[in-house]
Amino acid sequence: MTLSRNPDQSVRPLHPRLSLNLFSLGDTTLIEDLAFVKSRHVPGIGLPVAKLDSMGWEAGLDLTRSSKLVVTNLLHGQLFLSLDGQSTWELDSERLCRTVDAAVELGAHCVYGIAGPAGNLTWEEAASALQQVMTPVIEYASTAGVRLALETSNPLRAGVNFIHCAKDALDIAEALDMGVCVDVFTCWAERDLQRTLRSAGERLALVQLSDFVLGTMEVPNRAVPGDGHIPLERFVKWVLDASYMGWFDVEIFGARIDSEGHAAAIGRSLTFVSDLLYRLETPA
Repeated sequence: MTLSRNPDQSVRPLHPRLSLNLFSLGDTTLIEDLAFVKSRHVPGIGLPVAKLDSMGWEAGLDLTRSSKLVVTNLLHGQLFLSLDGQSTWELDSERLCRTVDAAVELGAHCVYGIAGPAGNLTWEEAASALQQVMTPVIEYASTAGVRLALETSNPLRAGVNFIHCAKDALDIAEALDMGVCVDVFTCWAERDLQRTLRSAGERLALVQLSDFVLGTMEVPNRAVPGDGHIPLERFVKWVLDASYMGWFDVEIFGARIDSEGHAAAIGRSLTFVSDLLYRLETPA
């Protein structure tokens, strides 16, 4: 069993609220991913739908279901190809509903993704377009008992998403009655982040952890939690103080992870986050 060490050097299993997003494993097959997670005894997994597509949708669902692993979330990716124009909206909506159905089959708590680019629209116009196209999908997901959540992204990725801070994601989520996926990598330096997390309340559908090394100028290039400069202990404490009861999803990728090797980097990430969660939930 993959174990984490206490300060007194005793051993314990990985924290029960710890999830690994399979996107962290890179260009591997779903078969390889599930075998890896089982070997590490990770409590839960985040499943990118791209992994299902690569294997074959039904075969991927069958394999995941038979693995008996806990699927904490489904990463849909880009919800809409473009919010500027409606030519792809119908197909994008159908694909999103298919992901909702998969979440029901696998027992996943939420489906999350980035909204899509604004194109020639203003931010406000893009938000309005998102509300128009998402409303029937949200109703479909609500009936199925699945939470849909919006994720932020680095402003350098404006070509795929127009939402770049947690406060904006929360504002839109409140208007649409959606959840938010808070990825610390994209929001850790935001103004008044603690208040944003506290005000999110039950809209906090998923929290993702990684790290960032100051001076990094290329993307993607995340770091193993604890290797960079994000004040992760403070951030996680804020999340817990906001009464968040969900999963902490490790999502790491990029040049540093490739250089170290995915297995080694993931192993260190799981140990760091597990220790952090145990420490913060134990009274001083």
